[in-house]
Amino acid sequence: VAGSVLELAEAVLIGLVLSIVVLYFFLRHWPSTLMVSLAIPICFVMTLGFMYFAGVTLNVLTMMGLLLAVGMLVDNAVVVVESIYQERERMPDQPV
Repeated sequence: VAGSVLELAEAVLIGLVLSIVVLYFFLRHWPSTLMVSLAIPICFVMTLGFMYFAGVTLNVLTMMGLLLAVGMLVDNAVVVVESIYQERERMPDQPV
């Protein structure tokens, strides 16, 4: 069991590093990259807390749903950040 948890933690770290690198590659702005990267664990912890208090078990189906939700979260966050930058470039003298 301890080996499985260690492998899971290693996989999470590798995924986190890869997602930060890919986000920075597309956004080219560290604060935006960190915002999106911090949104992932915050939403994940909130979801796991809700699942715990609701009595929902963590199985393969729920883990796949969580992975899908994290992907959608990152995709939507990138779209919102890009939209904000386009709006700021279009009207630089007005705050967004």
